[in-house]
Amino acid sequence: RLQPDEAVYMKANVKSPGLKTTPVMSELDLSYAERYAHEEMFDAYTRLILEVIRGRQATFVRDDELKAAWAIFTPLLHRIEAEKIKP
Repeated sequence: RLQPDEAVYMKANVKSPGLKTTPVMSELDLSYAERYAHEEMFDAYTRLILEVIRGRQATFVRDDELKAAWAIFTPLLHRIEAEKIKP
């Protein structure tokens, strides 16, 4: 999940503990609010504005990169929509 309440949650089949080889379902749950309860959490816009102030351009896409991306993906998106292709 993204903001608010950032978290990573994943289920996986893993070997059960001990000598058995039976698979069991296990969860990985990383809720930022719980894991980093004592840390100050900033929203994405605060971090983005800080990147601007620091002059770091790696976070941003140049206009020619954006135009190239649209040139690549627009025909693909039109085909998916026209042919009703399912994911």
